[in-house]
Amino acid sequence: MNSDHKPSWSSHNAGYTAVVEMLVTAGGWGTTGSLSICLTDDQRYLKTDEPHPVGFSQFNNSSRATFWCRGGAKYKLLTDFFGTWTVYKTDTTISS
Repeated sequence: MNSDHKPSWSSHNAGYTAVVEMLVTAGGWGTTGSLSICLTDDQRYLKTDEPHPVGFSQFNNSSRATFWCRGGAKYKLLTDFFGTWTVYKTDTTISS
C-alpha cells in the first residue's frame, strides 16, 4: 500500500497489500521432504475474482525457495535466510 503505484488488478486507490509469512524446511535429496507451513497469507484489495498475486513454492530438486509475484506492483521481501535472491521477470524452471 501507498507505494506510489497502483496495479491494474488492485481495488484500492492506494494499491494492494500482502503479508505472506512462511516456515520452510529444505529438502535433502530424498532424506527429508521440502516442507513449508504458511503462518500468514493476508492479501487485500484485489478486484473481484482475482487470484492472489503473491505465493510461495519450493523447487524439490534444489530446495530453492521461490516467491512468485504478479507483475504490475512493487514488492519488498524480508527474510532471515542469508542467501542470494534472484529476480526473474519471466517463467523459470530449475534447469533454466
